[in-house]
Amino acid sequence: MDFQTSILGRMNGFLYRCRADENYTMLEMTNGIERIFGYPADEIIGNRTRTFTSIMYEEDVPLMDEIVGQALERRTDWTMEYRIRHAMGHLIWVTETGGGIWDEEGELLYLEGSIINIESLYQRIDEQTSGMRVTASKTNEILQSLRYLKLLAVNAGRPPAPARPDRALRCLPPRCARLPTPRKRPHAPFPTHNARRKAERYPSSGRFAAKFKPTLLTVQCFHRLQRFSNGLR
Repeated sequence: MDFQTSILGRMNGFLYRCRADENYTMLEMTNGIERIFGYPADEIIGNRTRTFTSIMYEEDVPLMDEIVGQALERRTDWTMEYRIRHAMGHLIWVTETGGGIWDEEGELLYLEGSIINIESLYQRIDEQTSGMRVTASKTNEILQSLRYLKLLAVNAGRPPAPARPDRALRCLPPRCARLPTPRKRPHAPFPTHNARRKAERYPSSGRFAAKFKPTLLTVQCFHRLQRFSNGLR
C-alpha cells in the first residue's frame, strides 16, 4: 500500500476537486465520502445521482457560497464549518479548507480542498459545556433570589403608607365591603312663603325682635299654645 492510500484510509474525511459552479460539480473525490457519510463517490461525481449541495444542510449553503466567493475575489484559501446530511438522515458537522486553482492567464479552473468530520469534537465540547450551562442556570436563579430579598429589605425599611378608606374597602371581601353608610340628620325645613306670611302677623318688638327670626317650627308652636289657651277658657 502506497503512502497516499494509507494516509487517506486513516483520514476522517475526504479530498475533492470540483468546478466553481452553482452545484460545485465534483470532478474527483476520495472514498472517504462513502466511508464517513455513506454516499458512493461515483453517485456525486459529475452529478450522476445527486449534487454535492443536495447532501449539505440547506441553511448552510448560502453561507458557503458567500465565504467561497469572498476568498476567490481575494485569491486566498477559505476555512469554514457546515453540516452534511448522512445517508442515514442525521447531520454531521464538518470543517472544510480549500482554495481556487487558476491558469497562467488568471482564469479560474476549479476548486479543491479537504472536508473533515468534526462531529466528535462538537460532542466533546457540548459535554464539557453542559456542566457550565447548568452552573450558569443555577447562578441566575441565585441572582434572582438575591434581587428579590434586596427588594423585600428595601420595602421593609420604608414607613407604611397612610391607608385610604376607599382602598381599604376594596381589599376587603365583598360581604365586608358592603358596610352601611351613616345617614345624615335631615336639616330643618326651610320656611315656606306661607309660613313667612303667618309669622309676620304676630308682633315682636324690642331686643328680642332684632334676634328673632320666625320659622315654620316657631309658628306651629305658637298656634298650639294659642289653641291650648283657648281650650282652657
